[in-house]
Amino acid sequence: MNRRVGQKRRQAGFTMMELMIATTLGMTLLTVALTLLNQSLEMAAEMEGRLRLNAQARSVFVVLSDGGRNITASGTDGTNEVYGLRRRQTATAGGFRQDYRLNYANNGLTLDGDTLATVTVDCNGTADPLPDCTGAADSETVTGWLGEDVTVENDARSVWDRTVETEFTLVNPYLVRRRRVANSQTIDRYQTIFNQVLEKPKNYP
Repeated sequence: MNRRVGQKRRQAGFTMMELMIATTLGMTLLTVALTLLNQSLEMAAEMEGRLRLNAQARSVFVVLSDGGRNITASGTDGTNEVYGLRRRQTATAGGFRQDYRLNYANNGLTLDGDTLATVTVDCNGTADPLPDCTGAADSETVTGWLGEDVTVENDARSVWDRTVETEFTLVNPYLVRRRRVANSQTIDRYQTIFNQVLEKPKNYP
């Protein structure tokens, strides 16, 4: 009787080989799960980056097209209007950027684009990963989303002198700083054409 119980006890549990196999399978499954989790986080970050770039593009388009109002000062025509490109007689060549932030000026006033907490991006080389990088030893201080200055073309590409073509580049500084690379998830180029109003607003300079 006691001998049979002892035999049963000796047969209980796992052998060393079974434990090694189970451990190997567990580590493999854990590695696969962590890889999938990391890929999911990367995809989520890329999608969020694209959404942020699109939101910033809409914001820049609104300012360039319609302008806005400066509530703290009056312009050269006595109003607080900052006229957009639709209401300008002569479109400026650019100069709408400061520290990668939109800085649109008109009528002696300025409108600033969305400002973010200061981000420092280390450069890999000339124009890599940001357009203003001058070399590998350089670093860029970024406070906005505007990768390159807005270019405005209202001569050669204008239709009957009634349209103005604009082009600008937006950059996601958070993803650029983390990856130190510029690709379709971190930087994008936008282009549009505005119809200009030919009649000048009252007292418009």
